[in-house]
Amino acid sequence: MMFCYIACFLFAIAFLDSFRLYYNMKKCNCSTTGTIIEVLETLGHSKNGTYLIYEPVYKYTILGEKYIGQADIISTDPDRYKVNSEVLLYYEESNPQNFIPIDEVKNVKTNIIKCGLFFVFFLTIVVLGVLEESKK
Repeated sequence: MMFCYIACFLFAIAFLDSFRLYYNMKKCNCSTTGTIIEVLETLGHSKNGTYLIYEPVYKYTILGEKYIGQADIISTDPDRYKVNSEVLLYYEESNPQNFIPIDEVKNVKTNIIKCGLFFVFFLTIVVLGVLEESKK
């Protein structure tokens, strides 16, 4: 039962973070082409060991002003981001530093659905467990 409490808590956090990304994404009403100028590598840790995390750095120009930035996205796939590749970026008109690559839009929406479903699933187990305990 403790596993379900922890899973419920973690999926709630993941759901809220996905919703935060979605909220920021909805503000992005303009588009431009950006270029991946670098892919940062950092080490991630799990109970199964360590692994590399890849995070792209984008360069893009809006109304003659150049920007360099990172979106809130990462991947463990080394082939996902290629240096010098061009990517369509959606950005917020009033805050061009808030942007999201087009290929991440679908991932954000999918993550909200997945995390929400897992949260509801584990919450149901927790509620049923609590109800079962109260009957005893």
